[in-house]
Amino acid sequence: MRQTRRSDDRRVSRGRRWMGLLAGSLVWGVCAWPAPAGAIVVEPLMLRVQDAEGAPGEQTAIVFRTYASRPVRRGRLASGVTALTQTPGEVPQLLGTTTPIQTCDAVVIFSVNGDATPEPCSFDVPTQTFDVNFASLSATINAMDGVFGAIYVTLAPNVVPGDQYTIALDLGLSFLDDPEDDPVQLATRSGTLTVRAPTDPVSFSVDGGKVEPGSGAVIEIGTAEPFDLQGGRLLITYDPAVASELPVVIADPRHGDVSLSVTYPQAGRVQIDFTSTLETFNRVPGDLLVMHFGTPPTVPLGTVSPLAILTGPNQSALIAPGAMPLQVAWGAQGIDFQLDPGIFNDGFDGGDSGFWSYIP
Repeated sequence: MRQTRRSDDRRVSRGRRWMGLLAGSLVWGVCAWPAPAGAIVVEPLMLRVQDAEGAPGEQTAIVFRTYASRPVRRGRLASGVTALTQTPGEVPQLLGTTTPIQTCDAVVIFSVNGDATPEPCSFDVPTQTFDVNFASLSATINAMDGVFGAIYVTLAPNVVPGDQYTIALDLGLSFLDDPEDDPVQLATRSGTLTVRAPTDPVSFSVDGGKVEPGSGAVIEIGTAEPFDLQGGRLLITYDPAVASELPVVIADPRHGDVSLSVTYPQAGRVQIDFTSTLETFNRVPGDLLVMHFGTPPTVPLGTVSPLAILTGPNQSALIAPGAMPLQVAWGAQGIDFQLDPGIFNDGFDGGDSGFWSYIP
């Protein structure tokens, strides 16, 4: 999980377009005058595959997300799954030995107007490749950045816990068209599918990411695996010395129905109580909650300010439908203060209105 000021190669903004045919079939980009000083540099839209997790024989979700609001009319996502390769001591080692995905079960694509219509998922088991086409009459797919869509898959029963696989989009086959049917320039980032043992607890974590002193910290809270939640409580600690204001907590409704109650039991603690009347929260996994606050400019560079999820009696818990408490492996990563760690670019450089924002 990451945030608004971060170095994870997430600079994204609007792609350049062809400006029409000129005499002699020349393209505008070939003969145009140089851009004036201070002109906005146009960059591809980053379409990222989130990390995923699941158990043998169970369903999980491959989630795609963006970091800039760029309306889309139609598109295609073509992806593949391969065993993850590591090179310990310069010796390549595969961390997956089977075809991990057995079936492609469903596809969800989000649009602001709710009219995105994906075609059934085309999936080839031997090559582990996906092909998904979709369209929106209102051209409001990705008019709100964040969760783009999800592909639900069932893992093969013979996958080995601990194995890992790379999930990557094929930019030679994938495409997005904007409301004028012009192509959107794309960049992509792959994700990792990790197989957990069926008896292992589900994972849930808080991640502070990177921030420059004096700017806003964006702390992401969530999981890489879909499991419906009826409710729960999270008691999170932070160092109040690195916060210039009380944290604000928000939820993206694309992750499912949820109502939040946020309180502050004492300095440096945030208590988040949540309920899902429809019991659909976390049906789309990822950064379920985002907590943000300003930071003072005096925080020394290199500071890693700790975060923690308290798990004692009556502290933190996740409740599944049927009032069933879940066994959870809690994780935490602190806030890393760095000089200009880079913008987790929602398009601010290109006039975008930002995080989870709608551009008509």
